[in-house]
Amino acid sequence: MIYIICVLGLFAFILYKFDPIGQTLRYFEAVQQEQVQASQKMSERLKKESESIEKAQQELEEASEAQNDYYPEETE
Repeated sequence: MIYIICVLGLFAFILYKFDPIGQTLRYFEAVQQEQVQASQKMSERLKKESESIEKAQQELEEASEAQNDYYPEETE
C-alpha cells in the first residue's frame, strides 16, 4: 500500500515538475498567436499596397485625362 502511494506521489511529482501536456499546450498557443500576428501584419501590408495601387491608378487616369485635354485626338 505504501509502495502504491509512493509510486503515485512520484508520478504526480513528475507530472507537476515537467508538465509535458501544459508545455505542449503553451507551445501551440504561442504558435497560434504568432500566426494570428503574422496574418494581421500581412493584412495590413496588403491593405496599404492596395491603397497605393488605387492611388497610382487614379493618378494615371488623371494624367491620361490631362494628356487627352492637351493633345486631343484628331477626328476626321
